Amino acid sequence: MVKCRTRELVTFQYFVEKHGVKSVRWVNEVKESGLSFDIIIEGENNSKDYIEVKATSNASKDWFVISIKEWHFAVEQGESFTIARVLVSNGNFARITTYRNPVKLCQSRHLQLAILSSK
Repeated sequence: MVKCRTRELVTFQYFVEKHGVKSVRWVNEVKESGLSFDIIIEGENNSKDYIEVKATSNASKDWFVISIKEWHFAVEQGESFTIARVLVSNGNFARITTYRNPVKLCQSRHLQLAILSSK
């Protein structure tokens, strides 16, 4: 399993390359924050984008777990919330796919929600 800090660090670096180091903050850099996101991007006019990082090492695995707290935050934030899906292959980071406004993507049937029962 990929360590949480490593996948978040790689994703943080990805967004720094896109937006610049002054705009991107990794909220879990020192310790787990307990927030519903891992990275925040501060834009013009005090806008903020929130990034939740999800990782897998299995390219054929097309699902991931999102907590109720994260989903509620996604509903509240709308276009300001993105899930960054990190694919790790053979120990190397192969691809980052982003899903901006996953609630809207579910409503338009580009993503689907699933319910798992606890054992």
